[in-house]
Amino acid sequence: MSVEGWDQPEVEITVIKSMSYDYKPKRPDAAAERLNSIRVVTERKSTAELVISTIPTSRHGNWAPFLRPTATGSVMAEYRIHVPRDSKLVIHHGTGFVSVNAVTGDIEASAGRGDIMLWLRPGSYSIDAKTKLGNVS
Repeated sequence: MSVEGWDQPEVEITVIKSMSYDYKPKRPDAAAERLNSIRVVTERKSTAELVISTIPTSRHGNWAPFLRPTATGSVMAEYRIHVPRDSKLVIHHGTGFVSVNAVTGDIEASAGRGDIMLWLRPGSYSIDAKTKLGNVS
């Protein structure tokens, strides 16, 4: 995930979905089905708040207690997000690299597994960044 501040008043989101390098489809249309099983949804909570969510398709019905309820099925999603430079960010990221560049607002970022890199201009910030397995720089 890459978040970059810019001088525009709107948010631009680019999502690139791909299959892992070792994925071998069993049928010709299997890769397309897997890519389409991961949805990216945006929801405007207010004029100043936008929520971006990744929703994987359920991998089983109502009963399968030993399996996680959803799986990405070898699909990788890369997010390139441009936000107004003074945006306040709240990022909850599961697995992967998080990079924030040229944002002057307050930042709260967490990741389950992966590094968090904050590229900040000199100034005063409120930053709360943590990862369970990785580094914060």
